[in-house]
Amino acid sequence: MVAMLKYELHEDYKNLKDLLPKITDLFQNNGTTIYKIRNEIKIIEVDGIKLCIKSFGQPRIINRFVYAFLRKSKAHRSYRNSKRLLSKGINTPQPVAWIEFRNSNRFISN
Repeated sequence: MVAMLKYELHEDYKNLKDLLPKITDLFQNNGTTIYKIRNEIKIIEVDGIKLCIKSFGQPRIINRFVYAFLRKSKAHRSYRNSKRLLSKGINTPQPVAWIEFRNSNRFISN
């Protein structure tokens, strides 16, 4: 059971805030998969906006602890790194959000 939702949403996409708690169902039931090995990337259209959404695989047991208490998640770091690249003038897609679903033990869950 998911106990909390952690996220950061880019200010230009605040209209998508209500979508965040439903993103897992949206991801599973919609879109076109463009990559799927360990992680999965899909293109999904929402309200006329094409979004490229990456779902990271479930962390191994040791990494569940690390991401809960010691380090930012892959999603959080990817979002932050994209913003950093753009601020340095390096062309990369506009980051929209990072989202984490965590259980009552603060571990990332799918």
